[in-house]
Formats: sequence, structure tokens, C-alpha cells
Amino acid sequence: MHKGNWTCSDCGNAITELPFEPDPARTGNLKCRDCHRKGAPPQRNGGRNTFRERETVKGNWTCSDCGNAITELPFKPREGAGNIMCRDCFRASKA
Repeated sequence: MHKGNWTCSDCGNAITELPFEPDPARTGNLKCRDCHRKGAPPQRNGGRNTFRERETVKGNWTCSDCGNAITELPFKPREGAGNIMCRDCFRASKA
């Protein structure tokens, strides 16, 4: 831990300890633990790894491999994209 006298750029509270050595040129952008957590993405695995929750797009598509209906995708497909696969076929193609 690095000790010092900094101020949170969001709430104005004092910061006396940081888990990293801040760049002196960027100390105006430091956040206290509470403000940092408010802006952090949701955490999984007990808080050890941070991943953003993946937004999904709802619609009606057909898997280009097996022909099954697809009602939700983890991305927005391009207009006219013909090679959309269901989760099972996508995983099988990567194996």
C-alpha cells in the first residue's frame, strides 16, 4: 500500500492509502474506494475477476448450421449477416 495525502475527485473525501503508486501528473483523477466501487463493473467469482455483464440483443434469427431458432445474441449482428450460429454450433465450431 502507498501512503499519502490525496483527495477523491468524485466526493472530495481524503484518501490516505492506495493499492498502487499514483502518477503525480494524474492525481486529480483519483477516487476513494467507495466511489471506485460505484463506477466499477459487476464482479463475478467472489469479486476476484471483473467482467462487464454482457448485453444481449433480442430478435428472431435462424442458426446457419443446424437451423434452430435463435432469440437472443450477445452482440448486434450486422445487417444481412448470414452466418449466425446458435451457442451449441458456435462452440462446436471452435472445438
